[in-house]
Amino acid sequence: VSVVQGYNADLTAYYEKQGVNKVNVTLLNFDRTNTTDQSSEFMDWVNESLSAYITGVTPSASTSGTLRFESNINDTAVIYFGNEQWSACNNYTLDEGRDLLELDMAERSRVCVIGSYLADTLFGFQDPIGQTLSVNGTPLTVVGVFYQKDGGVEESMDDAVVVPYTLNRQMLGTDTVSE
Repeated sequence: VSVVQGYNADLTAYYEKQGVNKVNVTLLNFDRTNTTDQSSEFMDWVNESLSAYITGVTPSASTSGTLRFESNINDTAVIYFGNEQWSACNNYTLDEGRDLLELDMAERSRVCVIGSYLADTLFGFQDPIGQTLSVNGTPLTVVGVFYQKDGGVEESMDDAVVVPYTLNRQMLGTDTVSE
């Protein structure tokens, strides 16, 4: 009984860190001849119609990959694609620097915000803000670092990097976001 109660407490704490007020929506298009990306239209509708009820809305896509800074390598991080509201939607708080901006989406800026684990392991005692990090071979400038959220260990929520979703065509080979 104690083991199950402990497991339940750990699981509950994990989901609370992610944010218990989050709703994920997946857009499915069953008409394969329609190539229109409906995610922008949907986000505009949510921002206009539901603004009194929501904190934010962000596209959501992710992949894995290799991050490099000088001779330091990380191949366990999750690479998230989002907009300027990604951190609010995913319960992340900025520790230093800045968050993604709407201008970063429009300009397809090669910038990123990293988790505390990446800041510690890739940059050590160096200030990561303004440094260039290679994410799957794409150079990105670190503009912000999130507060530690999940113990600051490998494969935790702190082992993450967030980039503008408008870079997904270049980095993932697709410009369609369905979540």
